[in-house]
Amino acid sequence: MSELPSVSTLRTVGEHVELELGEDLAASPRYNDDIAPTRAEQRTWTKWNVASLWVGMAICVPTYTLGGVLTAYFGLSVSEALWTILIANIVVLIPLTLNAFPGTRYGIPCPVVLRASFGIIGSNLPSLIRAIVACGWFGVQTLFGGIAIHLMLAAMFDSWAALGGTGEVIGFFIFWAANITVVLRGSESIKHLETLAAPLLLLVALGLMFWALPKISLPELLSVPAGRPDDAAFAPYFMAALTAMVGFWATLSLNIPDFSRYARSQRAQVVGQIIGLPLTVAAVVRALWLRYRITNRRVSVTGGWMGQDRTDIVYSEIVKVAKVPRGFGAWGDLVITLRNGTRLELRALPRFREIEAYITEKMKAKTQKADSATN
Repeated sequence: MSELPSVSTLRTVGEHVELELGEDLAASPRYNDDIAPTRAEQRTWTKWNVASLWVGMAICVPTYTLGGVLTAYFGLSVSEALWTILIANIVVLIPLTLNAFPGTRYGIPCPVVLRASFGIIGSNLPSLIRAIVACGWFGVQTLFGGIAIHLMLAAMFDSWAALGGTGEVIGFFIFWAANITVVLRGSESIKHLETLAAPLLLLVALGLMFWALPKISLPELLSVPAGRPDDAAFAPYFMAALTAMVGFWATLSLNIPDFSRYARSQRAQVVGQIIGLPLTVAAVVRALWLRYRITNRRVSVTGGWMGQDRTDIVYSEIVKVAKVPRGFGAWGDLVITLRNGTRLELRALPRFREIEAYITEKMKAKTQKADSATN
């Protein structure tokens, strides 16, 4: 091991500031390897790695429950709850990107960033408070993960199902051990896991939506009135719900330097967070608001703000229908070309082949009927 210089120095590597450790800092009780600044070569996370991290945190069972919490306890309708969640994610993105800046610039974690506000000794208190909250949140996530493992094994093995609550406890510790294994292997292990898991989580989320949509009436669901009194103002309920949703990610906005210290650049952490958090939720909101209805008379598209815009197209106006398979053919898009040259895209349809055949059949029937009338 090479000897350290007597005095620590800072040097600039691109847009990063890197610490050259010396004996003065190495001997300090305020320094240890866990909170030491990352070196430039350790900052390897691209925007897609950061986005994958957020996909992994945004698509999980606790976030699936947010809409139900807002409708059951905050007096919002389903549509109001979806927009509130989206707006809250956009709001919380501001402190997330700002607090991530020193982590990316200097390679320092949250406890070190806090020293700028609370001092070296004073920063211990907010760091401990954040750690306690993180332990609680880790417990919540591990509980859900353990229950998922128990339900999966119970569906596969009758002997496991017979364990009941004991199976849930065992599942909890299996999930706990898997998480601890990843964490102990360091940031690169987390990066690789999230990069692998993000597309799988998106596919599972789409699969759940395709499974659920045929079983419910989405227009009826979105039109269910809010649970607040009829004469109550919307603003107080909205602000309370918005505050709760911002609080859902507020703690992570404090310790985001723990992750951004590994980002390759400021652009990578900003763009990655924009893609990963608000755009992930926006995609879900869009999927619920953008609705297609195909009847024996027309194709209807409902979208826009709160789903208030509607476009109706009769089959006689359609001249061509093309299908585009997605997700290895599990779903697909349809591109409808109208007589005036306008193209209408119907995206993410679960039974796109059947729908394409049905529209083509109706289109030909309308064309033959028009030709007969002309002759």
